[in-house]
Amino acid sequence: MVTLAMFAWMLVQITDSRMLLQQTIEDHYSTTINKRCSLSSSLSSDEIELEICVDTYGSAVAAIQGGADRLELCSALSEGGLTPTVGLLRQIKQYLSEHDPPKTIPVYCMIRCRRGSDFNYSEQEMKVMLLDLQLLAQNGADGFVFGALEPSSGKVHLKNCEQIVAAAGKLPLTFHRAIDCTDEQRLEENLNLVAQLGFSTVLTSGLKPTAEQGMDTIAKMKAIATDIEKVYYQQPFVSNKRQYTFKTVLGYW
Repeated sequence: MVTLAMFAWMLVQITDSRMLLQQTIEDHYSTTINKRCSLSSSLSSDEIELEICVDTYGSAVAAIQGGADRLELCSALSEGGLTPTVGLLRQIKQYLSEHDPPKTIPVYCMIRCRRGSDFNYSEQEMKVMLLDLQLLAQNGADGFVFGALEPSSGKVHLKNCEQIVAAAGKLPLTFHRAIDCTDEQRLEENLNLVAQLGFSTVLTSGLKPTAEQGMDTIAKMKAIATDIEKVYYQQPFVSNKRQYTFKTVLGYW
C-alpha cells in the first residue's frame, strides 16, 4: 500500500512577455525553494517535493532552474491545461539530458483534448487522446494526468478511464480536478474507483473553489484514499500543512 500525501497547488499569474515570464518564474520558484525548510517545523526539506505546471519551453526551463522536482506539462494553461505537443516534450527532455550534470526530473503530460468542465468525452475524442498518449509515451513522457466523468451523474467514467490506464501501461497516472466536479455524496465511491483503476495521485481542492473551503472534504479524502499515493490540494497551504505531519508535496500552476 502506498503512502498518502497532500499537495499544495498554487495559482501563479504570468505575463505575456517571454523574458519577464522566465525571470518572474525563476525568482518566484527560487524564493520558494529557499523558504521550503521554514514553512513547517514538522517537515524537513527532504519531505517536500515541488511540482510545477508549465506550458512553454521557457517556463519549463525556468522551473527546472528554479528547483522543480517534477513537471506537469500542458499546453494552453489559460484553458486549464490541454495536451502538450510532442515537440515541446522532446525539447524539454533534450534540455534535461544535456544539462550539466544531466537532470532526471519526471515530466507528466496532461491528456485533455479540449477545454470545458464536463470532462465527458466522445468515442472520437477518446481516440484522439489515446493516440496523443501513445505518441507522448514514445517520446519520453514519465506519467500522465487525466480525468473523465459520466454525463450529469457526478461519477467517474469507468470505461474512458480504463482505456487511459491500459494505454499508459506501467507509467503513473494522476486523476486531475475533474474529481472536484463529482457528487460529494459519491466521494467514497469515486475515490475508491480511481484507486482501483490504478491512478496513484488525485488533484483536488476538496470539491470547493479553494482548499481552505474544502479542508473538511480533503480530510475525508485522506481517510478514504488509503491506496492513493498523493492527494494534491490548493492554497492556502502554510496553515494547512501544520495540520498534517505526513509527506507534503508543493506545486505551482
